[in-house]
Amino acid sequence: INAESWGPQQAVTDSIFDAVMTSIQATLQASIQGAGITEEAGYDLVENIVKDWSRKHVHFTRFLEKTLRELKYMTTFSIPTAQKPIPQATAHVYFTLSEIHKATPHISYRFENDCLQFSDPMSLGPYKYEVWLDRIIDDKLLVRNLLDLTTDFEKVRLSRDGIVAGQPDTVPVVAEETTQNDENADNESSTAITEQDIEGLKQRLHEIFDAADKDGSGSLDLAELSAILESSALGLSDWDVKLILTSADQNDDGLINWQEFVPLAAEVLHTMFAVRRPKESPLIYEPVAEEDIQILFGSETDVVLKAAQEAFDAADITGTGKLKRYQFRSALTSSHAHLTPREINLLIGFLELDEEGYIAFDDFAPLMSRFRIEAVKNAITQAVSGELGQYLFNLFKRFDPEQKGLLHLHEVRDILFNAELLVLSQLQILCLVASAELNEDGLVDFEKFAVEAAESVGEMFNPYMLHERAALVDRQTKSGLDVVPNFDKEEVEYELRQTFQEYDTNNDGFLDFEEFKKCLDGSSMKLSPTEIQMLMAAADVDEDGRVSYDEFVQFGTILLYELKKREILHSASALAAEDPKPQ
Repeated sequence: INAESWGPQQAVTDSIFDAVMTSIQATLQASIQGAGITEEAGYDLVENIVKDWSRKHVHFTRFLEKTLRELKYMTTFSIPTAQKPIPQATAHVYFTLSEIHKATPHISYRFENDCLQFSDPMSLGPYKYEVWLDRIIDDKLLVRNLLDLTTDFEKVRLSRDGIVAGQPDTVPVVAEETTQNDENADNESSTAITEQDIEGLKQRLHEIFDAADKDGSGSLDLAELSAILESSALGLSDWDVKLILTSADQNDDGLINWQEFVPLAAEVLHTMFAVRRPKESPLIYEPVAEEDIQILFGSETDVVLKAAQEAFDAADITGTGKLKRYQFRSALTSSHAHLTPREINLLIGFLELDEEGYIAFDDFAPLMSRFRIEAVKNAITQAVSGELGQYLFNLFKRFDPEQKGLLHLHEVRDILFNAELLVLSQLQILCLVASAELNEDGLVDFEKFAVEAAESVGEMFNPYMLHERAALVDRQTKSGLDVVPNFDKEEVEYELRQTFQEYDTNNDGFLDFEEFKKCLDGSSMKLSPTEIQMLMAAADVDEDGRVSYDEFVQFGTILLYELKKREILHSASALAAEDPKPQ
């Protein structure tokens, strides 16, 4: 501003100009310095808020940082005692003082690992904060105990009478494994779900979801539930969250009644932690290469994608290339995409909706490849845990109300199709079921099968073996050779169809299950007992006990090919494992 050009009123304007500039400078300086709200003053404001939050927790507040318009603090809560002065878990609350250039700054805060931001300093009511603080601390102790995170120092210094220091009586603890020499053992391993464990998890989940249900409708959508679980103190990965959410029933709008969901989620959570609790000497493997997974399971993924595309196009009557979530789920469920119910729920959970709430098939193809990789990694985690056999036994036992220890082959198949934690493909499950030993009544002793299946999964997903098999497939492919020599898929499909038609006396395209079995036993194709059992397990029996062989022959051909491929690859990788590796 050129004050000299203002003429005869220069003295007056100079005075006004100086006053304005002084005011501007003072305002800027006040903004930078916080208009009197110093770090110490902000500390006092935070302390004044938290001083009445709890009657049993002790706390201290620490200054974190200062920006142009904000001051940030963290208050830590714990419950130390004279006997246990070092708490094993603490709860943090983060405070932000904004608009600090004003006389009264705006104060907001959030609890550790929580999505909710509170603005009203007393929005929860007197001493309701204790519940939130206890939840955070208990969740940390829960994960600590279930995953056995106690350090050697803590075991020596912080335990008394076999009880881990700092562990409240209300925190669920997984029972210790019993030994074979313990005459009083009840043969329940650490995967056994106790009522105390489930109730503890229910209470925590109920508090988390209740706080997020702002309108009190009792419903949350998948995105909200996913964000809440991921931000909780339970240490869940994205895959873990999706596994839990597949237990939820959604309405057509994608909303979930969280009160109905809590008991199911609590059971899945507990089982997940129990199965993954490490053994004293766990096996250590190198991470499996994603390229190996793609080489081994790429053809299976291609089969699924082709069938899923056909199902999607049939449901997309408007030709937009998009479907609602429930429409795509229905299409996959009713199609022959060869996906298990568990796989469908997980895939739908991973798919992201566009702004209008639709799913595009173009997003499904890359997701399917990524999903198969994550599913294999999850299977490796379960296989090396050492608890998979007990988990499967407990799973089968749920469906044996008469406690006979026996299940039908199709019952075993369906239980594995819907297993909460072991997410295998249809082909992988059918290969497992094909090896199950049947008694004279055609039933499976599931206690014996659980042990054998766990061993088979361990062999199936051994990372070193996976790499050897992938290398063999890659060499054969680059040489222009098939892993399974002399397997003509068109010829096998034709012979299967001819075999079925010989037994279809009324030419209606159906065989009852007994005829279906006789047909396979008497086939000129010289099928092995394992091949016959896998085809029987794969057959979908309708309400009248019949099998539509016309729909089955193509899938049956794929199954026979995959079983032979698996047998060849497993034999080759086993031989490679026996050979000494070059130094």
